[in-house]
Amino acid sequence: MRKLVGSLWAVDPNHGLFPDERYRWYYGDDDLDIRSRRKFNGIITADVHYNHLSPGAATNRSPEILQMLGSDLATFRRQYPMDFAYRKVVEQTQGRTGHRIRRLLGVTETSV
Repeated sequence: MRKLVGSLWAVDPNHGLFPDERYRWYYGDDDLDIRSRRKFNGIITADVHYNHLSPGAATNRSPEILQMLGSDLATFRRQYPMDFAYRKVVEQTQGRTGHRIRRLLGVTETSV
């Protein structure tokens, strides 16, 4: 389950976890989440209520930003192929993933 929201996050630089500068528009939050869990034993979050006035509006209006999104997608997919595949299955099934993930990973009842 994702813990960071791309439109609003902050990192304490004193802990040694920094944003990966290869991500310029999308997937930087996912990368931080994954690295924090794998290398720093997790992530601490706090509920913050805010109003995102125009989610996706800048992205959809700008060819340059759409190009950055494509580049970021390719980087994330290359860097985290299993995480990317899992995320796509969850998106396609709205979270009802059980059987589809098993099929995606080639897991059968006899191999479990």
